[in-house]
Parts: sequence; structure tokens; C-alpha cells
Amino acid sequence: AALGHPQRPVVAVVGGAKVSTKLDLLGNLVSKVDHLVIGGGMANTFLAAQGKPVGKSLAEHDLAPTAREILAKAKATGCQIILPVDQVVARDFRANAPHEVVIDCPDDAMILDAGPQSVAAIAAVFERAKTLIWNGPLGAFELEPFDAATNAAARQAAELTRKGLIRESYRIDGITASECRSILVDWALSLPLDADQAAAAARLHARHATTPHPMTDLLAMAARARPDGARRRG
Repeated sequence: AALGHPQRPVVAVVGGAKVSTKLDLLGNLVSKVDHLVIGGGMANTFLAAQGKPVGKSLAEHDLAPTAREILAKAKATGCQIILPVDQVVARDFRANAPHEVVIDCPDDAMILDAGPQSVAAIAAVFERAKTLIWNGPLGAFELEPFDAATNAAARQAAELTRKGLIRESYRIDGITASECRSILVDWALSLPLDADQAAAAARLHARHATTPHPMTDLLAMAARARPDGARRRG
């Protein structure tokens, strides 16, 4: 339904660990959307395919030819692919590991999130979107502070949806329970919502945890929460 007769421009966000699990999805999207944001571990595969350093990051180097084919198909169909232009890297895969923002990943580091320049580029694309489709996180979302890019993009999507600038918001099939968090399902539940908002979020969570659904109500609900998006502790 999301791609039947969408309002354009259409922006798709596809993230997660591996390109191999979403080859068909990526191949189909580049012929249907105007902008394709690739994040998470799979972005590393595309960066490596372009000859850019990814250090010890998760990347499927054997799929470099496939990544280049997808890039070529996107160019041929007029789809703009947005890859990270800067990265948040660390030497350890753990929450609150010492980290830094770089343009080129050092050999002994791993990319765990998109950097601020990348988030700004995604924000600029979101500003032009009328339809947003989201599948997967932009970084190691389960580890703070490497959830920052995903949360920043999600908050902006929520605000633009609330204002009616993004008219249609969807998540699409093939999303795991952990990836749901990146598109405001569990994320919204973690915000300091009032009782009514929390109850509504819980109902949406129960109804849509494993199936496709429009995100408009949930995005708007999250946008009404405290602007800084601070997580509730305890």
C-alpha cells in the first residue's frame, strides 16, 4: 500500500546488520523511491564496496559486487542513495564505550553509529519527504550512545508527521523485534508520556509488534512527548 500510489518525494530508510537479509528489499526500493537512506551495519558494506575504510566494522565484503550493482541501479532509476559521510567509531562493542566522530574509520575501530553530518543529511532529505518508509536502525541502537542517530532521525520524522509535512509514514515487513525499537515502538514507550499516551502506545505496541502498520499516530504521539526525547530511567 505504501508504494502503490505514494505522495512524492518518497524516502525509505533501510538499516540493520546485514545486506544479505535485505537484498530483495533494497533492489526493489531503488526503483520505487526517490531517496534511499542506508544505515546500520549494512551501510558499511556499501562504504567498503566504494573503497572506503571500515576498520573492524561489521561488513559483508563478499557482497561488494552486489552493493555496487544496487548503487548502479539506483543511479539508473534516479534514486538518490544516502550513505554515512561521517561515523561514530569505538574500539569496543559495548554501551558507553569511548568513541569519536571520524570521516574515515581507523583500522582498529568499528563503526557503531552515523555521525552528525550524516544525521544532518538525513534531516535535509526528510524535510522534502511526503512519504516515509522505515525498516531498521541507523546504528547499534541497542547500545547507548550509539542510538543517537536513530533517535534524532526518529524524532524529526515524528515532528514532521505531526506538522503534516510528511503525509504518510510506514514501517514495512521483515522487521525484527529489536528493529522495531528504531522506529518508535519501544522508543515511544521509553519516553516520559502521560498515562493516556502510554496506554495508547502500549496498545499500538501489542497490535503492531510484528506486522506492517502506518506510524502516523505513534509518531505524532512521540512528538508530543518532551522535546529532548529523554528516556525515562528506573
